[in-house]
Amino acid sequence: MVFNSQVNITLGEVQHTVCSNWLTAAFTADRYLMICYPFIAKRWCTLRLSKLVIAAVWVASFCYTLPRFYEYVYFTPLPHPAVRDSRLHLPNHWYQLSAMGDSKAFRFGYHLWAWCILVIGLPSLFIAVLNIFLVREINRSIKRMRFEQGIKTRRHETDVMLIGVIVIFFVCQIPSSVSHVMWGIRGYRQEASVPWLILNEVGNLFVILNASINIIPYYLFGKRFRTLFVIIYFGWMKRCADVRQSVTSLNHLLTPTLNRRPRQPSASSPLTPLAVATASGQGRSLPLHYCQPG
Repeated sequence: MVFNSQVNITLGEVQHTVCSNWLTAAFTADRYLMICYPFIAKRWCTLRLSKLVIAAVWVASFCYTLPRFYEYVYFTPLPHPAVRDSRLHLPNHWYQLSAMGDSKAFRFGYHLWAWCILVIGLPSLFIAVLNIFLVREINRSIKRMRFEQGIKTRRHETDVMLIGVIVIFFVCQIPSSVSHVMWGIRGYRQEASVPWLILNEVGNLFVILNASINIIPYYLFGKRFRTLFVIIYFGWMKRCADVRQSVTSLNHLLTPTLNRRPRQPSASSPLTPLAVATASGQGRSLPLHYCQPG
């Protein structure tokens, strides 16, 4: 149980914070190459390389958060004797800071400098700079294309998408950054624990929201992302509709053929066996008595 709780803390830190920030930066770099350097992007922005980058970011994030595995120790509080002897008593497990987690060097080095630089500072600066270059490149392309209507629409969608990504990223990272800075400078103090705990929980909530909704602006304001999203997740509906339409069309074609009965020549039909034979191109005459009725 103790081991599982420590693993949950470490993996949660990896997935919701470190990975989210650097994957956002990697995605920004991919979009920057696709817009500003399309010929280079055809070589480097591939599915295989994207998988390698995602795996590398996860491994690096996991290695960075490994020290947090030893930041806390678990203990079992001693209950009151009356409660301990009761049949309804269940052992309670709690955690507290270890000697390493409570040390000033760890707080100052890991939570203050390393966190603010490696997790918050560099990804934020990278995302902001690349998005500024993207907006400038889009504006240049608009001027070259003389403000055509289709380009205007694409420019508006891209600008709103970039601004939305930047605003969501920075707003969601502010509470967590302030919480880590306060923890690195002041540490845990009993008299100031309630405000810090509230700020810490709010920061964790915003970080999780950032990891969850970071992709939404791309789908809301990017037509290509919406199209790809529909193809990936709802393509089976279109394929089922196409198959159903094909089966229906085939049934409409086969139904008249299956229900059609062979026509029998009537007695009043003007066609005689000679006419039928001549029309069929047999090229030979039948005897006259065969052609005469009765």
